[in-house]
Amino acid sequence: FYEYTYFRPGKDYPRNYPGEMLPRLRKDPAYVEELEMVHGLACQAAQMFRQISGTPGCDKKLADRYRYEAEHFAVMCGDALALRQMDQLTQTFNETGDPALLKEIAMVARKQKEVRLSHIADLENVKEPYLIPSHSRIQSASMQYFADIEKYITETPAAALQLDFADMRHAASQRFQWLR
Repeated sequence: FYEYTYFRPGKDYPRNYPGEMLPRLRKDPAYVEELEMVHGLACQAAQMFRQISGTPGCDKKLADRYRYEAEHFAVMCGDALALRQMDQLTQTFNETGDPALLKEIAMVARKQKEVRLSHIADLENVKEPYLIPSHSRIQSASMQYFADIEKYITETPAAALQLDFADMRHAASQRFQWLR
């Protein structure tokens, strides 16, 4: 998130989040493999901390916090992987014109939005109160991106869609603009 949202010399501001990461996702298979590996390891770590949390005598609050942080890595990787998947589906749609692919793109966006919403709810139960506002904002920006994509695809006639996930600022809601 920070890599693609904060001020950086030579980059437009506000930054084109998350589209700015797409060129690397398109061109660097090793990077995608690393994201997939980190996603899998983070899921395993979260499961381990979930099991530890249920152990008698364990510091449940600490185990839940570590579980949350592991899940946070998985969710961030999931955002990038979902962006890549939507981009690949769009390329296939552009080649075939199959309208079912638009529904599939919207489903990918909806799923990642729901992952983010669940993660935000968990954040409110796990994080220290003083961290909740700033961390919720970060989570909400990513969630809103996927919500905006889902809405754009489901409410825009197929002939009017402009799908290029490297730059979807035209589909961004005012809420997304405020959050980032």
